[in-house]
Amino acid sequence: MAAAEARLLNQANAREVARLAAIEEEERQILLEVENYIRAEAEREIREAEEARLAMEAERQRREEERLAAIHVLFQRLHEEFDRLGWMQLNSLNERHEHESEALQEDHRRTLDTIAISHEAEIEAQIKETEQKVTDFQFKLIKEYETRRAEERRVENKYVDELRAFWTGKQDAEYKIRAARDELRSERAQDYRYWKSYRRAQLNALEDGEGKKMALLMERHETEARAVGEKSKADALELKKKNWSEKQWFVEVSMERRAMLEELQVQEYAKA
Repeated sequence: MAAAEARLLNQANAREVARLAAIEEEERQILLEVENYIRAEAEREIREAEEARLAMEAERQRREEERLAAIHVLFQRLHEEFDRLGWMQLNSLNERHEHESEALQEDHRRTLDTIAISHEAEIEAQIKETEQKVTDFQFKLIKEYETRRAEERRVENKYVDELRAFWTGKQDAEYKIRAARDELRSERAQDYRYWKSYRRAQLNALEDGEGKKMALLMERHETEARAVGEKSKADALELKKKNWSEKQWFVEVSMERRAMLEELQVQEYAKA
């Protein structure tokens, strides 16, 4: 009887132990499930947080790429516009320089044409003046020669009349008269040669003087033309220096503007 009770008691104890073990195992499983759930939730939160961070980073990167792309497009357009404006300004500068050079050359040509016309008029006037002086002198010589010849004929006729009055009726009268007349004519001829030589010397002196005037006039014309040419060269050199300075200024300003534009672009890229 006692053995049966003991066996029953042992069985009861075994069942209790098994029950308690089952409860403990169930509790352990519950705790394990809770731990797994908590760990899974933590991992999910970490994963979701990382995904959110990556999404935000991707969005930030996308926006940054869009911003950089917009900056690139903007400054590319600004550079193109700057280049277009620079070429327009350079072409305008070159056209102005070319116009100034042509205007200077045209002014030089007009000046040369003006002095050429003036010189031609002066030469023509000098030629006419010389021709008039020579003509007047030659006319004076002709009149003087005619007066001289008339006076010589008057003197000779008077002398011959006096000779005839003296020699008439005397021996060899005609011979004596002709001899005296011929002697007078010889003297007159010698005087005429002296007069002609003197007048020729005067005419030569007149022509030489007029020739020197023409030479001086031509020399003055050459000096004036040479002065115009030298002034033209000096003006052209001065214009060349001015144009070079303006182009250097244009290049420096263009480089400065380009540097400012590039610096502004770098600053825009650097903005967060």
